[in-house]
Amino acid sequence: MCYNWGMEENNLKDNLQTLELALKKKAQIAYMNEIVASTSDKPIVGTVALATCYGLVFYDRKHKLGIVGHASPSKLLDILDEMMAYFTIDKEITIEYAIIPGYDNVLNNRLEGLKILEDYLIKNTPMSVKLIPFKGIDLFVHEEFGSFSFAFNSLNGLPVTKYLFYSENEDIKRLK
Repeated sequence: MCYNWGMEENNLKDNLQTLELALKKKAQIAYMNEIVASTSDKPIVGTVALATCYGLVFYDRKHKLGIVGHASPSKLLDILDEMMAYFTIDKEITIEYAIIPGYDNVLNNRLEGLKILEDYLIKNTPMSVKLIPFKGIDLFVHEEFGSFSFAFNSLNGLPVTKYLFYSENEDIKRLK
């Protein structure tokens, strides 16, 4: 049931679908073994179909730069290295980050990639970079396909998952 702020439910669904289309024009989506970075024209970044792969997020709130990677198990460190190269390391910077294991990894408790990525990130982050956990990720749970999707707006760090991947039959879960 949607809270409709005085609108009829069908009208709200139409508005959400319109918003979904509008957001897609402003979104960049990383597919398997790809990286996308936000721009002023396309500030929304995300990924889809995380099953056995990992979603990686870097967010520089000060410069409003969001970077999302979608890494298969064989490309975990390659994608992470590519993402780290986006940041100028000669000055102090704070990067919010998140590592999201795919649906199948979570379901079957196969989280080796999570430890590999966290260890590598901590070991290879320059001293001038302060890493803090990013708490702005909502996961769209595709039960039927066994995968996760997510997206956020780099202009304000807020999740837009529910708008970009709206479905009344599936759930949005907040990543803690």
